[in-house]
Parts: sequence; C-alpha cells; structure tokens
Amino acid sequence: MLVFTLTAAKNGTEFIAAVKVKTNIEIEIISGEKEAELIYYGNRLAFSMSEEPYLIMDIGGGSDEFIIASHSAIIWKKSFKLGVARLLSMFKPENPITPQTLEKINKHLEKQLQPLLKEIKKYSINTLLGSSGAFESVVNMIGKEKTSSDKSSYHISLEDYFKISEKTIHSTTEERLVMPGLIPMRRDMIVLSYILIDFILNNSQIKKLGISSYSLKEGAITLFFKNF
Repeated sequence: MLVFTLTAAKNGTEFIAAVKVKTNIEIEIISGEKEAELIYYGNRLAFSMSEEPYLIMDIGGGSDEFIIASHSAIIWKKSFKLGVARLLSMFKPENPITPQTLEKINKHLEKQLQPLLKEIKKYSINTLLGSSGAFESVVNMIGKEKTSSDKSSYHISLEDYFKISEKTIHSTTEERLVMPGLIPMRRDMIVLSYILIDFILNNSQIKKLGISSYSLKEGAITLFFKNF
C-alpha cells in the first residue's frame, strides 16, 4: 500500500486507477489532517522535542499543514489551502514582487490563518519547526550545517533567517537563479515560501527556528513500524 496526498488533484481518481492497472499497486489518498499527523511523526524523529508545545509547519504546493504538538502528543492540527503554487497562481507576483502585491498576500494570509493565530497565542508557542521542502532551501541558502550527525535537524537564528528572507523576497528571478543554495525548480515559489514563514514569525512570539529534512514519508515509516 502506498500513501499519497492527492486530495487537491483533479485527476487523483484517474491516476490511482491507472497505477492499479499498470502495476497492481494500491494507493490510499489521505486527508490533510492525516498528512499533518504523519508530518508530526517525521519531525519528532528528527528533533529532540520536549513537552513544551511546538509549531510544526510544512509548506506544500496546494496546501500548508500546521501542527501544534509536544513530544508525547499532537495538541492541534489543521491543513490550509495556502500552498505556494496556489498562491503563485492567485496573486501572480511581479518580477520583483511589488509592495502592493506583498500587502495583498499578507492580508489574505491574515484572513485565512486566523484559526492558527488564535492557537499559537493560546499555547504561547516559542519554537517553530519547519518541515522539509522549502525549509531545506532556507538551510542551504544560509549555508547551515546539521545540528547533529545522526539526524537531519538544524537550528537557525532568526537574524540569519530574516537576512536571507528579505534579500530573496525582493529579488528578481534572474538574481535568484544565481543565489547559492537555491535550486532552479524553487526559484519562483521560494518567494511565496518566505512570505509565509515571515507571516508566522511576525504574527507570533516565536523566538526559535528549527528545520528538519524529515517530513511525511519518514512519519509514515515511523507510524508503520509503530503499528507493526
């Protein structure tokens, strides 16, 4: 059984049927809530989490997953249809993005993410854990070494983060193509990723940023062996 997150794909059902016919492999489509749970297990594998509440953030193309959790339990989780590909299509940022478009995006995020902001305030979140994907680009662009040799985890200072964020958000496509640590396939969507992360950091009391290379697939493996 393979697990896929195809809830936002228009041809999801057709894709599953075609794979079954050609390979005899059955695919299970999971919900955004289940995806968030698996992301939690992946991040818990990478970080030495304590019993204080953390905010885990996973940036996708169609949706973003947010999980508030401690080492022992998930406290709150929700999937928002605010993925970077979706935002890119919706707002069509200029090259470079204008202050007006940046303001529009932030107003949209403020409206859509109210449930999350209330929970962050309720639990006095101090640490953001960024999960895989775009967050790995942040690590590579800063040139950060792994925090430990045996797990894919990093600790990033907010000063270092905001320096690269400010530079990237206001850059042109051509400038991003030659930025160290940024792979070409992320040259357009990385701007939206930084805007999303900035929004969370600027609308919370978060003081620490951790980044993990582990996410859904590692979480799925962890849960599989846990239930085996």
